[in-house]
Formats: sequence, C-alpha cells, structure tokens
Amino acid sequence: MFKIKLLFLSIFSVQALAHGLEGERSTVSESGWLTKSLVMDKAMDFTHTYMYEPIIAKTYDLLEQYNYETSQISTFKLNLIDEINLKSKLKFSARHKKMQRVYIKGENGEKLKYSIYDGELSAKTKRSVDDSYSEAKLKFEFFKSPYDTPRPLILVFPPVMGNTALDRTVATMLAEKGAHVLLINLNNLFTENKSVNQLSKEFHQTILLSKMLTQSIMNKFQAQIDTQRVGVFGVSLGGIIASTLAGVVDEIEYLYVLGAGSNLADISYSSLRDSVTLIKDYELKNNEEFKQLSKSEVKDKWFEYTVPRYSVLDPASFAHRVDPDKVFMLMSSIDTTVPYRNQLELWNSFGQPEYMLFEMSHISSIIRWLMAERGHMVDFFLSENK
Repeated sequence: MFKIKLLFLSIFSVQALAHGLEGERSTVSESGWLTKSLVMDKAMDFTHTYMYEPIIAKTYDLLEQYNYETSQISTFKLNLIDEINLKSKLKFSARHKKMQRVYIKGENGEKLKYSIYDGELSAKTKRSVDDSYSEAKLKFEFFKSPYDTPRPLILVFPPVMGNTALDRTVATMLAEKGAHVLLINLNNLFTENKSVNQLSKEFHQTILLSKMLTQSIMNKFQAQIDTQRVGVFGVSLGGIIASTLAGVVDEIEYLYVLGAGSNLADISYSSLRDSVTLIKDYELKNNEEFKQLSKSEVKDKWFEYTVPRYSVLDPASFAHRVDPDKVFMLMSSIDTTVPYRNQLELWNSFGQPEYMLFEMSHISSIIRWLMAERGHMVDFFLSENK
C-alpha cells in the first residue's frame, strides 16, 4: 500500500491530493462500476447557453482535413530499448514457502518477453491541397507483444502535463497482458505565448500524426494485430484527443477516457487549469479583435472566434461515427479542469455510453480510478467476450 501511495505522489503534488480528496465522496455505489447514477432524463436532455452543435452534414469536409494523401511521412523509426519478461499472477511456492511470480514461457520453454521500442514519426502535413506544408513530429513508445497470434493494439494518451506515471502504468498493465501498446508522447500543446491559431494547428497535427502512426503500425505488424480489437485510452487532454481520434480513424473500435469532454471553445474559455488559461490570456491580450471589447462582450466574441477554429478538433464533430457500445467514460460532477457540462456534452454526443460518475475534482477522480478501478480498463480492452 505504501508503494501505491508513492506512485500517486509522483504523479500529482501533495497539495493537489490534499485539495482533491478531503471531504469528497463517490456518487457511485461500492457494488460496482456500471451503476447508473445520473438522473437520466435530465442528463439526456442537458443543454446550456454555449452548447457546441456540430453540423453533421459538414463531417465529410472536416474528415478531409485528416486525409493525409495531401501529406507526406518523412520518417518512421523504431529503436529497441528494452525487453521485459512476461509474468503471471503471484503463486504460492511450496518449495520456497512464499508467494512468487511465475514467468510465462513459450512453446519451447523460453521466457516470453515483450519488447519496448522508442519511436518517432515525422511528416510534412497540410489540411488541404491549397495549404503550404508544415513539418510535424510525434514521439512515442511501442510495447510489442511477444505472441505470434493476433493481439489487440491500444493507443495511450497522457494528460495536459505530458507523460506521467499514470499513463505508463496503463501501458505496462496492457503490455503485461499481451497487448501491443502505443504510448504517445504529447508535446506541450498548452504553453505560454501561443495563439488559438497556433494551438489549433499543433492539435490538428497531433491527431493527424496519431492516425498515420496507427495505420503505419498496423501495416508493419499486420499479422500480429487483431484488427477488431484496436482501442484508444486517454486522460484529460489525452482523453479529448483520444475521443476525436476514435471518430476520425476507422480502424479504432474501442474508446476508454477519463475526464474528457467536448466543446473545446467552452473548455478553453471556462477551464480553471492554468495551462489552458494561458491560451485565452494570450489571445485576449494580443488579438486586436478582443482588445476593443468590454468584458461583457468578450465571451460571445470568444465563441464566435474559436468555434470555427476548434470544430475540426472537437470530439463532438465526429462522435456519431463511434459505436456507443464500445465507449466508456469516467466523469466528475465538480470538475473545473474539464467542466462537467462539457463531459455531459461528450457523453450525449456519443449516445450515452457506459460511464462512471464521481463527485470529486478532476485529479481526485483520476487518482480514485487508478487506485481502485484500473483493472476494469484491462477487461474493457482485452476481455475475450468482446
């Protein structure tokens, strides 16, 4: 138990833990994950003033911006950095009179190992034929299963602060169960002195290159990947990217997200996360369209300005292309990082998929999930009954 606590402290600060966990409780019964805690009629009819309502007829035009026939892959590299023995659950050894982990062995008695590759994909990208090319790069780690038979492929996207012990734990858990895993290294999308236009461009490149990477890995290891069991997992910002990717990439069948939402215009305006407010603060300070406005005029102008720029990135734009029976969402009813209303927007856009709801802060909900419920994620992606 002590080791588990140390893991969480390496992910989040002591201050965040203290702020997030004290005095909070889960709205879900202790009996299981799939308790329906929402007041369903209210949740399904939920609306608010600045709802994002995608125009389904324009989906094709948005999808064309992810058609990378107009882009060119420059490099696709995989470098082996480690091999790790697969281990089964702890078993009691009568000989040693203690619990021991047993190594999983192949047909010839050799220990099976999954391989970890350091990878990089770079490409010259553009959204349309008329655009000029722009160089983009995506770094990742590939956990390759040792099994010769087709195995699931799962992409893992980290939160806004970049790669953490949480997403590495998820990747390792899946790899230890025999899945192929792509652990994406998100560059700092939300940084100082960055405009909405620049963020939109980099966000789009991240999704586009993730699509390229998914299809490149599936082509390279075609015989070893179960094409019916390709999934994507994401946390917070990573959950938003994962949700959009699931709607953009036809090969992705399963989606599991923690603390994700839709309506990026609203999230970018309302989120209290400091790394997100940097973008808004920079835009309001430097964009001439906002400088002359009164405070009462800024919000309407913000949505008028950002919705067209974020529509190609917003999960709700493509959610109707995702099977709700293959989606799972963890939501938080008092979230100020990805506001609860935006989580509900995404939930409704997906067609009210299975979910879990906590009355906890953004970080606390994710910690609670990691402590007690992460095994559900493994079953969701790897259960033979799917």
